[in-house]
Formats: sequence, structure tokens, C-alpha cells
Amino acid sequence: MYKLILLILVMFSLNSYGADKNSQWGSLFTFEMDFGGDEVDSFSYSDGTTSSLSAGRGLYLGYGRSYTINKSKQSLSTLYGSIGWKFATIKEASNGDVTWSRFPIEFGYSYYHLPWSLRGAIGLNYIPESSISASGAASGSSADMGSSSGYFAQLEYMLGYHLGFGLKFGFNEFENKDSAKKYSADYIGLNLNFYWGDGISSSRKSTQKESKRRELSPEQRRKLLDSLKNKKKQQKKNNQD
Repeated sequence: MYKLILLILVMFSLNSYGADKNSQWGSLFTFEMDFGGDEVDSFSYSDGTTSSLSAGRGLYLGYGRSYTINKSKQSLSTLYGSIGWKFATIKEASNGDVTWSRFPIEFGYSYYHLPWSLRGAIGLNYIPESSISASGAASGSSADMGSSSGYFAQLEYMLGYHLGFGLKFGFNEFENKDSAKKYSADYIGLNLNFYWGDGISSSRKSTQKESKRRELSPEQRRKLLDSLKNKKKQQKKNNQD
């Protein structure tokens, strides 16, 4: 966990450097709820209810960096990488609990169609070995899970310059290292993505400004130029005074 926090801090530092030195760099933060996958374990409560832990379910928080490889007035293409924390647990009980933490690493390609405010992405992911931790009455549920390599696809709608929401489809498989039993971890995720620095947000701003300039009529452009000239003259006059 401490290594993950340290890595995120390093990436934040790189973000600050990239924003000053290269406008092709950008950053993103993701909040996501994932659903799906095979049932890994279940827990029965004294009131007769049960709660299960699924291989694809969990709360995901991630941070990443993007690099713009192609930009036009209509579209934006980027390569990006991210690292995150995915956490899942069963309903808390007084005599035991089960939790599962994973740290997915993703590399992807995204295509952003600016006029429609739509962004699509595809990519590969890797999840290192992880452990299901259990305590109390559920202590028998502890397990070591092997690493997993998979892929994903995502479709997102942008709201303004910095916020987007969308659907993500992930495909993974885990193997219990003790029993050799395999579990499908395919999932559907609902996510919110926050963009800052350069990259996507700045490209959207510049494209929208260019679009507004193209929409001006010749008469409006003339008035705008006259207004700018008058402002410059007024500024010079104020400086002389």
C-alpha cells in the first residue's frame, strides 16, 4: 500500500513537470464501481441472509498519465497508462469479515471525437498477485490469488472540460493458488473520470474556441477586431497617463 502511495506521489510530480514542459501530456483520476464475475466466496449471517464476494466486483480508484499522439479540430488520440486500487468486501459482521484488495495496471489507447463529446478507449491490463483476507468466523475464506492479464473497452461522455462519465467492460480471470480453481472476473464498470493539466481538457477548450470563431459572421468579426483595437488604444492611453 505504501509503495502505491509513493508511486502516485511521483506521478503527481511528473504531471507538474509535464504541464510546464510539454503540452501533449495530461493526467486523469478515475472513480469506478465494478460489478460481475464468478462468486469467490459467500458468508451466512445469523439472521438468515447471505453476502457474496465476486471476482469482478469492487470499488476502483485510479490515477494515470496520458500522451497526445494526434490532435485535430475534430478529434484527439492519446496513449495512457494508469495504476489503481480495487477493493471489495462482504457485508460487515460482528464475528468476521472478508476483504480483497487488488492493484490493476492499465495501458490503453483512446480516441476522443470532440464535436460529439464522446471518448472511446481500448487497452490491456495487468493485476499482480493478491490475497483475500478473512478474519473471525470467516477465517477459512482466506486465499492467495494469482496474477491476471486481461483487456478492457470503455465508452465515455464528456461533461465540460474536465469531467466525463461512462461504461467500462473488463475481461480477466483469476486462479486460486491453493486449489487451482479459476474464476471469471469479467465486469461492467460505471465510472467518473477527472482530467486536468493539459491533454484532453486543453484540447477541448481550444477546439471549442476555434469553433466559436468560425461561427462569427464577417460583420461580427469586424466589430470584434474594432473592439480589440479600441481596448489596446485605451490601455496605451492609461499607461501614458
